[in-house]
Amino acid sequence: MRLYPLSLLLLGCTPATAGIVTPPPPAPVPLALVVNPLSRRATAQPGTTAPGDNAAITLSGDNAGQAGWTATTRHSWITVTVGAGTGSGTASWTRNTSGLAVGYYVDTIRVTASGATGSPAQVIDTLQITVAPVPLTMVVSPLSRNRATTQGTAAPDENVAITLTGDNAGSTTWIASNRKAWTALAASSGTSSGVLTWHRNATTLAIGTYVDTITITATGASGSPVNVIDTLRITAAPVPLSLVVTPSSRNATVAQGGTAPGTTAAVTLLGDNAATTSWTVTKKKAWTTLTTASGTGSGIAAWTRNALGLVAGTYVDTIVVTAAGASGSPGTVIDSLIVTAVSTGPTPDLGVNTSLHGKRLFPATDPWNLAVDMAEVDPSSAAILANVGVTKSLHPDFGSDPSGTFGYSYNIVPDATPRTTFIFDYDGESDHVGYPIPPNPAIENGGDGHMFLITQTEWKLYELFDVRQIGGQWFAGSGAVFDLVNGTQRPAGWTSADAAGLPMIPGMVRYEEVYDLGEITHALRFTITRTQHAYVPPATHWASSSTDPTRPPMGMRVRLRANFDISGYPAPMQVILRALKKYGMMVADNGGDFFLSGITDNRWDNDINNLLKQVKVGDFEVVRMTGVVTN
Repeated sequence: MRLYPLSLLLLGCTPATAGIVTPPPPAPVPLALVVNPLSRRATAQPGTTAPGDNAAITLSGDNAGQAGWTATTRHSWITVTVGAGTGSGTASWTRNTSGLAVGYYVDTIRVTASGATGSPAQVIDTLQITVAPVPLTMVVSPLSRNRATTQGTAAPDENVAITLTGDNAGSTTWIASNRKAWTALAASSGTSSGVLTWHRNATTLAIGTYVDTITITATGASGSPVNVIDTLRITAAPVPLSLVVTPSSRNATVAQGGTAPGTTAAVTLLGDNAATTSWTVTKKKAWTTLTTASGTGSGIAAWTRNALGLVAGTYVDTIVVTAAGASGSPGTVIDSLIVTAVSTGPTPDLGVNTSLHGKRLFPATDPWNLAVDMAEVDPSSAAILANVGVTKSLHPDFGSDPSGTFGYSYNIVPDATPRTTFIFDYDGESDHVGYPIPPNPAIENGGDGHMFLITQTEWKLYELFDVRQIGGQWFAGSGAVFDLVNGTQRPAGWTSADAAGLPMIPGMVRYEEVYDLGEITHALRFTITRTQHAYVPPATHWASSSTDPTRPPMGMRVRLRANFDISGYPAPMQVILRALKKYGMMVADNGGDFFLSGITDNRWDNDINNLLKQVKVGDFEVVRMTGVVTN
């Protein structure tokens, strides 16, 4: 129904009658379709779910609200989820990546609205299938290093492999650090996979185990940081295996038909594996029997000697000690067995300081028994005696003393006395034999602990210094054995129970010689406070560092001057003074100046003995010395 103005109606008029023109109806608006956007793009990896997408559909114009539209696709990898509608709306679709390889895929979404301008419209949909991203990863191999090197030597360099994988691995940087000063990294950083090398400075490290931690870091990489444990063991320098057999020679003297002592040699293995290295011993002669012929590690080789059936003479065997792989192998010991004729003459009494019944100590040709009353005077005699002090007195260092300390004592023992071994302080200069120690032997009290043993018929003298017994084991500073039948001289440079390397008992003044026999037929023994670094045979050893030529050397012999008047002395003292003129006395040890040694005996008259103190150093002269040894 059309409405007219009120003024016209009040006048009773209509538009026609009033002359008014009616406007034409509005022009129709065409139906139009617009789709936005006209392209879509997505990226996904194979086998993953790609995102869905959509496009806005706008219909305008007459009847736009009643107009319908549809959306279709060409390829199976797109599924339209909203593919139709009325009026404006949204077309939607999903993308399925299953079965799609890496690459680009394009489909056309076709939107149609019947009768609408702009229809059909197309949305170009692009799907890119890309390679799946690879996470950045770092792997270091190995995770530990372990090396041993000898102390003082250069340790080998070490390294580990650094492997970076994943996206951007080729441009990823890693860094390395260490904690200990003995480690020096060749490089502290790198890019991409590579090798990390380091040097170990072991030359100043002590023996032990050292551990450092090498830390490698790559930012953003899984597995980072990585710790490499580096262990360095410093070991002792290898010690070559060596064999030492001591001593290199042994000797023994036995009377014909007697029992020869057994003996030993020390087998010392040094160096790596010494304790597990085996050694064996062989011999060459039938008179030798090995009692310890093998061992492992350091030990003692032992053998016995069978002198039965051997005639008088010298017999030599070679004891060979072998240790496989050891330097110094084979080691040898030259073993000499001296078989002597059975001694003849008087038989000494058994006991302490008993009578020898005139039996001579050493053969007549021994230096102790040689007269020197006709020998030349040494050119240095006056200077040497002046050094000692010409006004000093001869001092008898023996006499009567209930305690037995004023002089020395000896033990005469049966040949069958059980033999005892000693541990020696001066092992290399001692005779390693069995020593015939009787029950309750006489040992020097309050002095140097000397013990003297003489076998009754074998006629051997065993002299020991600084004797002591601890827990059943006998110890001594040194031990020396002298053959009283044939004579014995120590090896050059060897000591004995005396500093000079001389026997002691043969140089003693004995009561029975003075009072019973009325004659002393051997040289005597005396001491000097300050001696020289030298010796004169038969001495074999010195006991001084002084090279002053006016000091007496060990073994120097002095005699009482021939024109010294002894007529005013008691007969016993004349016996001693005559011996000092004919045989003289030898320097045997450091001690009081011109202290004359003798055997203690309660029968001595000390007052008579002390008359010897009237004799002065200046009353003597030095017998010419030949063969003085100074080095």
